[in-house]
Parts: sequence; C-alpha cells; structure tokens
Amino acid sequence: MFGCIALLNISPIYSQQPVQRRIERVEGYLATPEPLEFNKSLVQQLRIPAGFLINVFTKDLGNPRNIAIAPDGTVYVTRREEQDVIALRDRNRDGRADEMRMIASNLPFVNGITIYQNRLYYVTDTSLYASDLGRNGAVGKPQVLIMV
Repeated sequence: MFGCIALLNISPIYSQQPVQRRIERVEGYLATPEPLEFNKSLVQQLRIPAGFLINVFTKDLGNPRNIAIAPDGTVYVTRREEQDVIALRDRNRDGRADEMRMIASNLPFVNGITIYQNRLYYVTDTSLYASDLGRNGAVGKPQVLIMV
C-alpha cells in the first residue's frame, strides 16, 4: 500500500508541461559621429561669455574619447582606438599642453574616465581600473576593481 501512495505522489511531476521560452527580437541603431579635421575657423565660431578666453590646449592626439582634469591641472585623456590613457600638462602655464605622457596602455575599448578622492578611475568595455594620483600628474600602478 505504501508503494501505491508513493507512485500517486510522483505522477504530477510527469504530467507538467515543459517551460517554453519566448525569444524576443531586439533591434538597435548605432549613430557613428563623423570626425572633423581641425582648423582655426572652428575655434573662432565658438561663442563664449564676456571676459572668457578660449584657445587650443592641444591637438593631434589621434582619437581622444573622454577627459578628466585633476586639481593640479593635469588633463587625463582616454583614447579608445589607441587603447591608452595619456596625461597632458602645461608646465610653462601658457595655456597649451607642453608635456604628454602615456600612463596606461593595452586597454581595448577604454572609454570613461573620472577623478574621485585623489584617484583616477577609467573603464574599458570589460574592466574598471583605479590608480592613485601623485604630484605633477604622476599616476600609481593601475588596480583592477572589476573585470567581467
């Protein structure tokens, strides 16, 4: 009798229908900006408030993506196609970068960059890195915070 009761308890398991998964179609579009060649007339077309000056800090960087500016004035730039992060400094304070230094390389799809609590954070499509900021634009060894 116990065997019959056990079989009755198992039978609902075999009568359940398999779960059917529904596949959705997702369609997306990608807008790719077209690069413009630099010329001075572009700078002259910019509108700025009275009392402000504008000039070209640097050019010929390849394909810069994003920037972050440290309290000491160092400008950190991610370059996606070059797969690196560079630091730009204006040592003689004439408003133009006169020093360029690569601070991180071999970073496929490097993109976003920011500074928070004296650390430089930059991200690729699969990883988040952080480096301590030192004096005069120096950067410590990159630490991987997240890797997918």
